[in-house]
Amino acid sequence: MTWMVIRLVLCLAFVGGVLLFASRVAQKRGLGGTTGVIEVVARQRMGRTSSVSVLRVAGRVLVVGSTEEQVTLLAEVEDDELATALASATGPAATAVD
Repeated sequence: MTWMVIRLVLCLAFVGGVLLFASRVAQKRGLGGTTGVIEVVARQRMGRTSSVSVLRVAGRVLVVGSTEEQVTLLAEVEDDELATALASATGPAATAVD
């Protein structure tokens, strides 16, 4: 029984080490990290496989719809319009909590 527990702990330590190694290799190669070019401002699911996202890409604000098969540009909005919409969306919620 003791040998099984020791073997379980060693296996878990090995798997954790492999995951740590893989994450460091991914960071060195630039995988999974943020580059600062594309920022997801907001995302709303519309169904099981569809969603609408607001993206800031190189200073432009894009509203895109995405499904399993495609991504479609729905609109392009101005940055000040986005700031106004975000402030109105978070403003009442913040005052209701206070």
